[in-house]
Amino acid sequence: MFKSKKWFRNFLQYIGLLGGSGFYVYQLSKGIHSVIAMGTFNPFGFLGLILSVVLGLAFNYFQIINWILILKGMKITISLESCIKNYRLSFIARYIPGSIWGYLSRSEWLYRSYGISYRISSWASLIEIIIPLLAAIMVIILYASTLAPRWLVSFFFLGSILAPMIIWRLMDFLRKRITWPLTYSEDRFYFPLRYWLTCVVIFLINWGLSGLMVYTLIFSLNPAFTSLNFFLAIRDWFKATFAFAVSWMIGFLVLFVPAGMGVREAALQNLLRYVFGLPYEQALIISVWSRLILLLSEGLWLIIGLFIHTEGEILSLPRE
Repeated sequence: MFKSKKWFRNFLQYIGLLGGSGFYVYQLSKGIHSVIAMGTFNPFGFLGLILSVVLGLAFNYFQIINWILILKGMKITISLESCIKNYRLSFIARYIPGSIWGYLSRSEWLYRSYGISYRISSWASLIEIIIPLLAAIMVIILYASTLAPRWLVSFFFLGSILAPMIIWRLMDFLRKRITWPLTYSEDRFYFPLRYWLTCVVIFLINWGLSGLMVYTLIFSLNPAFTSLNFFLAIRDWFKATFAFAVSWMIGFLVLFVPAGMGVREAALQNLLRYVFGLPYEQALIISVWSRLILLLSEGLWLIIGLFIHTEGEILSLPRE
């Protein structure tokens, strides 16, 4: 029975990988062809792409910092060098059928390299899953406040401020009472509020960076670009942040497609058309390039990790 379930899971993930990748390649080829045919590049285009890659690198860096802080909140200290070397490497598994979640692969890394139990690493990964989702919801609430009547704006802001503390309290309440499939009721699984709020703020910054990346790509394909417009259109930057955060959530929640490939791009394309009124072709290429830039950024961090030496690292670990 167990083998049958495992085979079925692998089959679904394999179909998800092929389907998502096929949809992704189709979007890429159609988008590049359409944009070249439109001739919508401007002199800022190349510089904009470089800036987007830098923002993608920063996005990945803050993800690594966020993971370090989550571990530190659980009284586990692992060096920045070790996380740079292994964080992205372990996440490659999300593109492989049968191990869609890089979180499982990372648990293997932590167990085999440092003896950190699966219970501890799984709890840390659960926290890491919830934090970006929570930060994305906060972005959605703040974006909704820009569309709401003025008398409702303060309620939206209050809701976005209270949401992290409410979710933290709810998680701490549930961890003491839910005992299946794993139990996290012991005191060592308590995650301090100060680390929780810090991680949420970091991911809000990350969503802002991703929005700026998308916003930069929009201007890279806009013949009417001026530097003044770029730096003054803060509202449009926030629109791009909203669009990327929502598309990431949609891609993340479609579990059978590895890393949301194709799904996230389709969602981002439609959101860009909705919030910016972009032509189909521009929205399509921007959504595909946003994925490529983040993939390139992950690859660059992988390369950086190859040159980092971590032998003899001393760790601070909780007792199991």
